[in-house]
Amino acid sequence: MSHDARSPEGLEGLELAELVRDAAPLRLPAHVSARLAGAAALHGCALAWLDASAVLADLRAALPDALPPGASAVGVVATPRDDRAGLVRGGRAACRAWIEAVSLGLAVQPVPSLDAAVLDAQRLRPDGAIVAALAFGAAA
Repeated sequence: MSHDARSPEGLEGLELAELVRDAAPLRLPAHVSARLAGAAALHGCALAWLDASAVLADLRAALPDALPPGASAVGVVATPRDDRAGLVRGGRAACRAWIEAVSLGLAVQPVPSLDAAVLDAQRLRPDGAIVAALAFGAAA
């Protein structure tokens, strides 16, 4: 008996990693970036939103195992001041953006290897001191 490849019966032999890797990333609604940027702004920080497929492909090439499969966007939280108070505000802004993303039904994962050097090489570095990089995608 043959099964349609998209039916649950046709997925028996496939690994979950194969399914996730081959799936197209979810296109996030436009209001998501504004809501997360607003959450970061409450603490005087900025959130640079990177969701273009070419940018994500370049980041995946630069950091092969850093971005989770299915990541639809990356947000980089930056603070204007590179001192203790600025970094504390940046940490709070990253947490606020994370909580806001979860309230919108998104999965969030930190991307610690995405630093200033990688962003500079891709010509994507936001103004200010980079505090955190977060990958966003569909929640399971």
